[in-house]
Amino acid sequence: MGWLGDAVKDMFGMDDGQRAWREAVISAERNVRWGAQARSAGDFKRALTALDLCPESSAPGPHYLFRRERAAAESHLWLARLTLENLSRQAAKLDDHFTAVDEGRKSLAAQTEASRTRVVQLEAEGSIISAREERRRLEDMEREGRDLPDLSAERLKRLADLFARGVPLFQEHRGNAGKALEALRAVAGLVPEDAQIRDGHHQQLQATLATLDSAWKELTSQYLPPREGQAPRPPPAKR
Repeated sequence: MGWLGDAVKDMFGMDDGQRAWREAVISAERNVRWGAQARSAGDFKRALTALDLCPESSAPGPHYLFRRERAAAESHLWLARLTLENLSRQAAKLDDHFTAVDEGRKSLAAQTEASRTRVVQLEAEGSIISAREERRRLEDMEREGRDLPDLSAERLKRLADLFARGVPLFQEHRGNAGKALEALRAVAGLVPEDAQIRDGHHQQLQATLATLDSAWKELTSQYLPPREGQAPRPPPAKR
């Protein structure tokens, strides 16, 4: 009968026992809309909580089941996307920090070398007092350079910690999005109009999933080791 028949049954109280199921789906769809507008993980989590109240086995009909699976796929896709974006921002921030430290080290090394050259020049010119002052400055910079810690290991550790938290979360939502898309495609018994809408949503969401997979592959290839046991790669070149 499709969505119109379900609406008529709602209007005349013919299906009170399944009203809560339908209202839960409607609540989930509302939270998905809010989440997409605000890019809020909390809204998508609330959508999934609402969907827990409407199991597939007690669906009022294929129309509402299709809406349930669509809302689940959208929620998990958005949560995977937000996880990826958060990881990307934090990894870039880490690289900015360690790049700045490395640039500071290089600057100090260049100043040290310039000071060393200056000492030789002053001594050659016979400027003993100026050479002595420059040498003290040189010794201070050499001491500072020796005291600077090597932070490459710290960068690798912090990147590993960051992805250790984010990778499982992304994989969970990406996997659940794939399952929801399969369930959406498998919904049977839809009227032609609903089937056409379902197929359109499925195609769109499948494309979103492919884009998400591509972005995830790019991010992990930039920061994670290509083989287990290898360290993350050096910071990417600044654009």
